[in-house]
Amino acid sequence: MNSKDVTTLIQDGQWAEGIVDALIDGGGALLEDRIDDLLARYVNDQGKPLLDRHQIQGWYQYDPTPNKKYIPWIIREVAEKRMKLPQHGHELRDALLTFERLLPIPAYQGTRDLYSTDWKGLKGIVARYGEMKSKSSQEREKRQSGVKVVAKSGNLSCLRITDVQSLNNWSWKAYSAENPNWHGKAIKPGDVKDPFEDSLWCTRFPTYATTYLQSGPFNMVLKDGYPYVGLVFTKGEAQDLNNHGITTAVAEEIWPVVKDEIPKNVTLSRNAKVFENIRFLEGSVEPGTVIEGSVDLSGTRLSALPDNLKVNGSLDISGTALKNLPSGLTVTGTLKINGTGITDLPSDLRVEDMEWSPPLDWTKVKALYYRLRQEEMKVHYLQHPKLGNESPEAKEREWIKFQTSLAAFFQNDPEVDKNVRSVYRMVGGAK
Repeated sequence: MNSKDVTTLIQDGQWAEGIVDALIDGGGALLEDRIDDLLARYVNDQGKPLLDRHQIQGWYQYDPTPNKKYIPWIIREVAEKRMKLPQHGHELRDALLTFERLLPIPAYQGTRDLYSTDWKGLKGIVARYGEMKSKSSQEREKRQSGVKVVAKSGNLSCLRITDVQSLNNWSWKAYSAENPNWHGKAIKPGDVKDPFEDSLWCTRFPTYATTYLQSGPFNMVLKDGYPYVGLVFTKGEAQDLNNHGITTAVAEEIWPVVKDEIPKNVTLSRNAKVFENIRFLEGSVEPGTVIEGSVDLSGTRLSALPDNLKVNGSLDISGTALKNLPSGLTVTGTLKINGTGITDLPSDLRVEDMEWSPPLDWTKVKALYYRLRQEEMKVHYLQHPKLGNESPEAKEREWIKFQTSLAAFFQNDPEVDKNVRSVYRMVGGAK
């Protein structure tokens, strides 16, 4: 087989089919039939769906119900252009939380069928009834009051807030001109009518502060005496001042003042799952652990990873002091190792998408690309007509001899270089 034959194998891409299939998330059986119907219903002028399943799976986070019963409604509102996602994502989730809270209250006079109204109607319900509380919640709120400092460490402290007015006040303080942690435009009460004008912490307003405190206390981390991070562990919230989920680096920073506030009976979810990453930094993740979902350890003090770790998602270890990858590492999403001291790649590393940087050498990256395609190319090679009459033993000997030239081809062919750069990207410039 000559270089032309090898190029054909590279271009046909057949060896990658199994890997691609493994990377596709089927999403389970949740709402499958209904979603298929809606995808078929909302099409453009050419008959192509306006939405795809990957988009819809990303919207599950905005439906606070356990069985995601509002996903078809969300699809309808987006497809009919009454709502935009992810732009309205935080507003949508908070509005649905409020709607769910209102349903069991006898005094609530609005619709109890979300499908009978639209996005504008839901916002109207929140505006009109959002502050309504059941008798039990009113009694509970009477018992709740004040702000308590529960931990201090260096320039950090953690507040436990259980009072609506106190939460409002501290949340507005987060965006004051005096807060050194806030780098945006200073905002004070009266500048905005509701949180959806700027998509910042909704707890500045009584309606939403009430909703959050229904499930438990609000923890606010102060840095240099001013708001830095907002936490509601029972709702999976761990937000920075821009209302984005915090990074592992920030979770590591505030860990000393929040670790004792995490309820023992709560399974961390959504953005709060970032605190599970602390166990990587403490070296308590066992070899052979399988992680479902992406792991962001970038910019942390990470020094080692356990052997035979499998991450069903992306793994970001960029900007860490890590110098070696563990044996048996498998990452189904993107592996980010740029900005580390890694100079070599394990012979059993399995990853199909990667971001890297020197001191890792380009030849090591191409060798990984070749190795992961070696078995599939062997199948192609053994099926070549030139070897058709050879015995299995003879074919195996021919394959062993051919590997030297094949490996050299992968190292030197410009077309292979293009393919490698498309999946293993050098951050900061192309090789």
